[in-house]
Amino acid sequence: MVIKEKDQDVKFLINEKDGKIIELLLIAGGKDENVLISIKGNINLKNISKLSKSMNINGLEHLEEIDKK
Repeated sequence: MVIKEKDQDVKFLINEKDGKIIELLLIAGGKDENVLISIKGNINLKNISKLSKSMNINGLEHLEEIDKK
């Protein structure tokens, strides 16, 4: 999934095995900052999105939109 905002692009890549997400890679870049986050394990995207809000991790809130794409 790719999300383009005003001055930032966010790209999510997943690695699946047997129909389950085992790795999530987030790449975000813009004028002022760049971010690379890799999460490995048994991944539930909606739970990761909720967790990112409580930990104040920018970029992962876009996972809420995963079902819309």
